[in-house]
Amino acid sequence: RNKPTEEDEKQLYFCYYNALCIANATGKKSIAFPAISTGIFGYPKREASEVSLRAIYHFLEDHPDAQLEQISIHFSLPNPADTDQKRFAEQKKGWEENGYFTPDPHFQE
Repeated sequence: RNKPTEEDEKQLYFCYYNALCIANATGKKSIAFPAISTGIFGYPKREASEVSLRAIYHFLEDHPDAQLEQISIHFSLPNPADTDQKRFAEQKKGWEENGYFTPDPHFQE
């Protein structure tokens, strides 16, 4: 994938920012984000993490009375292509058994 354009960055930024606004406006106490656009859309993880943190920072600056108590961003689940396959399979099995991981029915390994 080529370097993200300014428009790509703007869209990603407002994806995070607007989600935070909606969560806050609807009285949510927490919100968790996956690494939005870093999968099939190929947005580089480093740049995406910077955009997400900037959006969160600006949201908190703009909304000092926000009711959100926890904001989580998740960028680094093990990638079986980059990890020992057996270790990853054991980890994943443990996550599933403990309820920490629910496989996406649309995802095929």
